[in-house]
Amino acid sequence: MMNDSVSRDLNFRAQCLNLLMKRYGGTKSSKSIYECANEWIEKGNKITHGLVSYYETYFNENKEGS
Repeated sequence: MMNDSVSRDLNFRAQCLNLLMKRYGGTKSSKSIYECANEWIEKGNKITHGLVSYYETYFNENKEGS
């Protein structure tokens, strides 16, 4: 059985990806969406508020071609 911490982390990652995929899936690269979600989580964020703005600022154009 997964411990609660791992379960919460996986659930939060799924929330981040779901939010970004609903907003940008099909129009932006999946790579940039996954990279953004990973960075968001690695920076210690615990809520998705601000995630779309973060994507717009750092991934929408700046990292799209890299």
